[in-house]
Amino acid sequence: MDMDLNSIYLDCFVAIDVETTGLDFKTDEIIEVSAVKYEFGKVVDSFTKLVKPNKLISPFITNLTGIKNSDVLNEKVFLDIASDFVSFIDNLPLVGHNIDFDLKFLHNSFNNTYNIFDHNYICDTYLLSKIFYYSSNSFKLESLCNDFNIASGNSHRAEDDAKSSGDLFLKLLDRVFMCDLNTINDIYKCYKDTMYINKNLFFHLINYKIDINENNHKNISINNNYKSNSFEYKSKSNKKLNFEEVYIENGILDSKITNYEFRVSQYEFSKNVMKSFDNNSIFVAEAETGLGKSYGYLVPAMLNSYDNKILLSTSTHNLQEQLFHKDIPSLSKALDVSIKASLVKGMKNYICVKRFKRIIENLDALNDSDIYELLSLMIWIKNTKTGDISECNSFQIDRLFHLWDLINYDYQFCSFHKSDNTKCFYNKLKEEVQKSNLLVINHSLLATIYNKEESLFEDFNLCVIDEGHKITENCRMHLKEFISSKYMNGLYNSTITLIDKVLSQNYESESYSNLGNFKTKIEVEFQNFIESYREITNDFADDLLVSKLKFNGKHDIRFKLSEENKVDFSCFLEKFLVFKNHLELFYNLIEKNDSITLSRIQKLDMSIIKSRFEELDNSLNNIFMSSKNQIKWISAYINNNKISLFSFNSVPLQIEEVFGFFYKKFSSIILTSATLTVDDSFDFILNEIGINSLFSEKSFKTKRFLSPFFLKDQTKLFINSSNENVDSDGYNLELKNMILDIRRKVSKRTLVLCTSYKQILNFKNMLSNFDNIYFQDKTTSKEILLKNYLSNKNSILFGTASFWEGIDLPNDKLEILVILKVPFSNPYNPIIEAKIEQFREKNMDPFINYQLSEAILKLKQGFGRLIRHQNDIGVCIIADTRILNKSYGQIILDSLPADYTRFNSSEYVVNEIDKFLG
Repeated sequence: MDMDLNSIYLDCFVAIDVETTGLDFKTDEIIEVSAVKYEFGKVVDSFTKLVKPNKLISPFITNLTGIKNSDVLNEKVFLDIASDFVSFIDNLPLVGHNIDFDLKFLHNSFNNTYNIFDHNYICDTYLLSKIFYYSSNSFKLESLCNDFNIASGNSHRAEDDAKSSGDLFLKLLDRVFMCDLNTINDIYKCYKDTMYINKNLFFHLINYKIDINENNHKNISINNNYKSNSFEYKSKSNKKLNFEEVYIENGILDSKITNYEFRVSQYEFSKNVMKSFDNNSIFVAEAETGLGKSYGYLVPAMLNSYDNKILLSTSTHNLQEQLFHKDIPSLSKALDVSIKASLVKGMKNYICVKRFKRIIENLDALNDSDIYELLSLMIWIKNTKTGDISECNSFQIDRLFHLWDLINYDYQFCSFHKSDNTKCFYNKLKEEVQKSNLLVINHSLLATIYNKEESLFEDFNLCVIDEGHKITENCRMHLKEFISSKYMNGLYNSTITLIDKVLSQNYESESYSNLGNFKTKIEVEFQNFIESYREITNDFADDLLVSKLKFNGKHDIRFKLSEENKVDFSCFLEKFLVFKNHLELFYNLIEKNDSITLSRIQKLDMSIIKSRFEELDNSLNNIFMSSKNQIKWISAYINNNKISLFSFNSVPLQIEEVFGFFYKKFSSIILTSATLTVDDSFDFILNEIGINSLFSEKSFKTKRFLSPFFLKDQTKLFINSSNENVDSDGYNLELKNMILDIRRKVSKRTLVLCTSYKQILNFKNMLSNFDNIYFQDKTTSKEILLKNYLSNKNSILFGTASFWEGIDLPNDKLEILVILKVPFSNPYNPIIEAKIEQFREKNMDPFINYQLSEAILKLKQGFGRLIRHQNDIGVCIIADTRILNKSYGQIILDSLPADYTRFNSSEYVVNEIDKFLG
């Protein structure tokens, strides 16, 4: 449909943006304001002013925006330019990205001289993009502009951001216009009177579509790449193959797989996997980069699929996608083996259409913010084939767990509605799983077999765990329990809403008065509990976080419960039990009293809520009662010396029981990764998963399979031999100069791996004036960084965390890798801190036995980014001076797959790199 701006009263609108001294509109102030006027989709005028605040601009804001205190020193205060701003925006529709932020700052700055909220036509590109462009990797303005090929100018400057918002708005309107009348009407009906953002846009669009008599039976179809979560190939010959005929010269792989190259290490690895399956044994294998590991275990898996069912478990989404959508289809066809495969996640990852519909029809219990979040699912749920929430990037279940818990798959609910719930995504998937002989899952789902959350895998007897270096971390985090006031209040509000419905339909019942009394007691006892919880935990959080108040951002602080710990949590735990008992008495009353009318669905809702409170009771006790095998911590966000959004968390310290269960469950287990050994030893990973402490009847084998690459010829490794302290300014300055010298002489793409955002920021401050240097931060998506990095031959990219593994940059996409420091984990991370303490209690050196080994595995992952293909060549510079100056350095060197050359001058490295890379 052609977009008619005049028909929805957007022939003229103003896009606005402000830059501020911080995020709190009550205490921070505007330092720049801009408004860009559009007429019929074209920019016609703009208004931009720097503003003098009544407080200093912090270095962080200067670094973000480029606006310095000296820039605003002689500018006017906001009220002196307010009338000009008001005249410019007139009473036109206002557009912005996350516009509520801008409006609150403007409203506060007007100081009651003008009410910006009197504008009744306000549109937000952030919320619109979450609804109509839900597949975006990021909903930040810069990322969205990149997706739509909009030139975004200088990010975090008011005029450029205002124009970017206006241009993005026009692009999004194209999608909004495409949407059918019924869907727009469904969205509009969700709006409460207090909700104003985008409301008039939808109102005018509905009227327009009615006026033109649009066909209501079409649906918007967002272009996406979401594929089915099931795959099937039926053999044409039904011939059973033997292992050798797959790998022999001119054999099946050689003749059927395009560009296949025989690799001895792949063959040996695959043969060992086959033997392990045949012998019902455990096989732990390090299969280095380039070996073709996935084919190495898929071949024996498929050859065993006639009589067995196989689980393939990975850590990353990328590998799951590669296995399921590429490797399994191509290999099953090449081998001509009948394969029925499914890509499966835990049941809580799938939306329930019926529960979603119910909550949309009953929004009274939700606040405006929650409703805006639910709107981001309205288009996606009509397009998804799988119901897997990971497809809908605009709905973050970690942050919105209190909402997701109301609409995801629930066994009790969906079993009750099985007969009339034909659209249930998870039930359809379960049917596919029962027919499957090969499942691709993630490590978190594998952990659910242990705690019996899933019953899908009872018939699966062979298990391959790829990316095995992440298995303990993934399993441990899946078993995490957490508690927050927000979640508990959400659960309570759902309960009261249900109780009110029961009361309203039993107004004439002889038990009405009794029910009302119970409701009052439930309300009183919950308030007693939650007030006690808040009072005690707020004080507790304040004490734990007092040293962190000056540092904005997320903080995780470990706590222990012991005799020395003076905080008594039993007070609110006891009050919770009183509340829960009253709730159970209420349930018993309505279940046993024939005079009370209760629908079957209400009985089910009562049962579900009861289960949730049982789970909450268990979590409260696990977190706030003393236990030996639990790591407990508080997570909190700090902004301007204020603590907000804190939660309590707990995970098991030891997870040997999980793997002990796996050993009994599966007849054979293959655990593999490109990085499992430290100094040629598997001891670290074996101790982590607890194999050494298990008395298994199964035979057990470990083996390393070297890369088929000629790494000593393809790689040049340099280690810094200077005496400079790695935390000194001199160290950073030397590295900065070396990186620039390399680019001047060699001009190749360079990836610099950092161990923290702080480290990246230090280099950003030193290198911000140079072109084609990109810095990972918490606002720019990984995809944009890589796109910008690959757009120039001499780009330099500074990255942390997510760039150490899981990225593939072959050929000239990466030729120089700089690793600034050995990636030791933060010793104050709650889990790391607990592990260190555990080793000390055993009179073992935690550094040598744990921290160093963990760091070496991460270092090997980082090093593995450099050589991805047989013809790649590259240089790795490890700048950490501790490797050659500390006694533990030799263990690191012995773990790396290439010989090294010492360097202590930039000139030497530059010349050697120039010779090697030509």
